[in-house]
Amino acid sequence: MRSRFSQTGTCSSANFRSERYLCINDGPAPDLWSPIAGFYQCADGCWIQIHTSFPHHRAGVLKRLGATNEREAVAKAAAWQGHALEDALAVDGVCAGLVRNPDEWAAHAQSVAVSRLPILEIIRIGDSPPEPLPAADRPLSGIRVLDPSRIIAGPVAGRALALHGADVLQVMASHLPAIEMLAIDTGRGKLSAQLDLRAKAEAERLRMLVREADVFLQATGPAPWRGVALVPKRSRRCALASSMSRCLPMAMSALGRISAASIAWSSP
Repeated sequence: MRSRFSQTGTCSSANFRSERYLCINDGPAPDLWSPIAGFYQCADGCWIQIHTSFPHHRAGVLKRLGATNEREAVAKAAAWQGHALEDALAVDGVCAGLVRNPDEWAAHAQSVAVSRLPILEIIRIGDSPPEPLPAADRPLSGIRVLDPSRIIAGPVAGRALALHGADVLQVMASHLPAIEMLAIDTGRGKLSAQLDLRAKAEAERLRMLVREADVFLQATGPAPWRGVALVPKRSRRCALASSMSRCLPMAMSALGRISAASIAWSSP
């Protein structure tokens, strides 16, 4: 990265709080949250946060609780023991987490696991010839980024790269659920394409895009990519379908290597 550039703290802060300032067609952006998303008190006094912005998450919560899609009905049905409800929703594959104070979170197995991980980890998985950056007026001009990440962590990282001059191609899929205002907010400065990786031809198109990229940004873990042979391997070369010999795989996660994590806040 070219290092003779600077950015004010105000600009950086606004960028990472941008959903608060987003307008669409000169009006306010739609609400990020579904009506029943939020905090609920359980029978034992614990609080749990339920995330239902995706239809399948909302359907899973309502099925587990046997409730209608109304906040009052969910509040009444959430009268479980807090830990039991958290575990049941986790088994169902929906998004929810028990509120814990700092001491409770520090004692949790997931907290212990995450605390052992570095904030940033660079793993060398292959070699390729050095490619000097061309002369340019922006820090990342000339860098090609393939961004098939979704929701927040990965797309925000891709947007930051785009704001610094990288050519970022956001790859989306029409059959997957999305939160419209987040897609708009995190898509600024990016090109956009639609691919359905269930189709062989479109999966091959993604592999072609990988071969042309400098950075492959993903935020879902390796499982979704195995079907299209896009899993980095620790070997003498970077093997994403044996095609990423010059590409840097970049993985983003807000939860470390854990598939789910509880919410560690001191109050609801």
